[in-house]
Amino acid sequence: MQSNTVYHVATDPHSRPSPMLAFLMSLSVRSTLAGGMAVLIGLLSLVSIGPLQGEPAFDPTLIENAERTEREKREDEERKAREAAEKEAARKKAEKDYWISLNPGFLVSNANVSIKGKGGTAEMVSKKSFTAPDWMLDIKSPNYKLSEHFGVHMLLHTRRFDLKYQRYETDAPDVSEDSSGPTKVEEDLGTRLRGYYTLTVPVLYYDADGTELGLRVGLGYGPSFVQMQGSAALDNGLSNAPIILSPDRATMVQNLQISALALGSINFAEGDPVFSGLLLGLNQPGGLERMGVYMAARGDLGLDLTTAFLIQYLSSDQPPGDLKLTPLEALGAVSLSNININFEESYAPAFFLYGEYAWEYLTLRVALGGPRFKRNGFKYSMTNVIFSASVPINI
Repeated sequence: MQSNTVYHVATDPHSRPSPMLAFLMSLSVRSTLAGGMAVLIGLLSLVSIGPLQGEPAFDPTLIENAERTEREKREDEERKAREAAEKEAARKKAEKDYWISLNPGFLVSNANVSIKGKGGTAEMVSKKSFTAPDWMLDIKSPNYKLSEHFGVHMLLHTRRFDLKYQRYETDAPDVSEDSSGPTKVEEDLGTRLRGYYTLTVPVLYYDADGTELGLRVGLGYGPSFVQMQGSAALDNGLSNAPIILSPDRATMVQNLQISALALGSINFAEGDPVFSGLLLGLNQPGGLERMGVYMAARGDLGLDLTTAFLIQYLSSDQPPGDLKLTPLEALGAVSLSNININFEESYAPAFFLYGEYAWEYLTLRVALGGPRFKRNGFKYSMTNVIFSASVPINI
């Protein structure tokens, strides 16, 4: 038989606990501390190992990496902006660091001059595709930017020409081509046209890279100065009428003078004063001979097949009249059957279209241009194709 014994613990605050009570209380405190430590260890394990599959629930380095990525982006943007500013400053300095740019070099060109008026046409050309290499010197002003890729500058360009052949249409078929229509041929008709032109034009250009280096295309239009000297034969045949249809020498001389005035070959205000004086004294004894000698000495009359045929005709006794000229007289008459060209034209409108690729010390260019103007009832149109290589020298 069990007995229920109740033990009463004294609650007097002044009384000391019994040894048994003190032991029980120490056990309670230890168990509480052990439980707290177990809970703390569990929380730390959740943070470091993760609640699932052993993955971290939170990585503090993510914040650090995000801050580093944003900082690197800002640094890259600042670096790019700084490089762009330095490039722009260098471009502006290069554009404004000189007063003028000299461009000496070499070129090859192909020129032709079309003369239209008085019911006929004469087209002076070069027999070869391109002339022999010749020196050049272009002068350019600094560039003035209108935008990142567009700008303007002034260009001074000079070119000489010497044309000894004429291009004209003929009804004779070209045996080298399968063609039944009129063909164009280039022949020496005893004529020659030489001179030079200088154009000073404002050029609107486009830069692919926005700098003076690299690819650039431009178009200019402005005034030019033109000097021409020589002769040309019209394709309508009317210029040969005075020497073919005249019945006698006196009539032929009179017709040649009238034809020269009608074709604008004489200009008392400007032009060749020697030619004008010889033309006025053409009916004097030896007038035709002096004209023939002068035109041959000036280099504007060659002995081609057409000229040789006309000299032989004028020196023989053939209808419609008995001219019987001496060879020198016949040479003078033939020279007057062509257009005499000897003038200077100021402020002639001219265009200049080019494409070029520039390095620091070399510029390669292909260009097309020339003057267009009217003079003495004729319209002169020059087209010049140029391939050049030059070295820019900024002053």
